[in-house]
Amino acid sequence: MKRWLNDEEGGVYPLAAGIIIFVLAFGGLLIDGGMTIYHHTKLSSAVDAATVATLDAYDRELWEESGEISLNDNEVRAIATRYLTQNMEEASIRNLTIDASRNRVTLEASATAPLFFMAMFNQYETEVQASASASLDDSNFEGGDEEESDD
Repeated sequence: MKRWLNDEEGGVYPLAAGIIIFVLAFGGLLIDGGMTIYHHTKLSSAVDAATVATLDAYDRELWEESGEISLNDNEVRAIATRYLTQNMEEASIRNLTIDASRNRVTLEASATAPLFFMAMFNQYETEVQASASASLDDSNFEGGDEEESDD
């Protein structure tokens, strides 16, 4: 028995096996982390586009008649949904807040990102979330009641 314990032949195999397992696990986590970051970035872009697009839902007749800016709630919701799904089909709106007093729209959305390595541990997907806000005020419009000067 002593002879077997003192025999160093093949002693590197357990070390190599441990290193291989570590490298595979680390690589798998990098892949899953990268996919999660990719889906979060894609969702953030889709939410940004949808939020900015909702600002086009102002009541044009009211603005032309009185210069007052007012967002149309139903149109805001329709535009937000359309732009979000066009930019990322698997995204869904979690919350859409329309602050009429400040003409501000805040959109929160989520999507699922698939996981590959973590599937070995019964974790097949993760949820990513993003939010954005945009507001509409008089500085967004050109012309209006302002007088032009000939300097």
